[in-house]
Amino acid sequence: MTGKISYLDGLRGVAAINVMIMHFFVALAPAMVYGSQYPSHFGSLDLIFSTTPLGLIGEGNFSVCIFFVLSGYVLTQKYFKTKDNSIIISSAVRRYLRLFIPVFASVILSYLLASAGLYRYYIETMMVSAGSNYRHYWTFAPDILEAIKQAVWTSFFF
Repeated sequence: MTGKISYLDGLRGVAAINVMIMHFFVALAPAMVYGSQYPSHFGSLDLIFSTTPLGLIGEGNFSVCIFFVLSGYVLTQKYFKTKDNSIIISSAVRRYLRLFIPVFASVILSYLLASAGLYRYYIETMMVSAGSNYRHYWTFAPDILEAIKQAVWTSFFF
């Protein structure tokens, strides 16, 4: 097995899309993830979604675990077969270059949405999902320089 394991890459893709859906719900329709703790945007559909197996579509925590476990296996398989350190370095550089544009675009899109006031329940959502670890988000204000820093450096290395 020297090439890609396409079925595992496909499962990683499904997990990544599920995480993206969960982030969308948390930011724009939090009752779909957290249930009745937040105002409903879609009538009783929010509660039906959050309290039935349909809620698995928006359950990103499990998908994050699946994604990282599979990534660890798929991305290191070639290195463990050859024990060549240049594979790790080459892979990291190529990954950064390949992911830079989508990461930059999504961070700037998020900045624009936050600047337009479309993250209506952002602070409350952060407090429920992250607890007291994120008290500094109470004073969150969109900042283009911080967004660029996040897109170029922080999201990749921290």
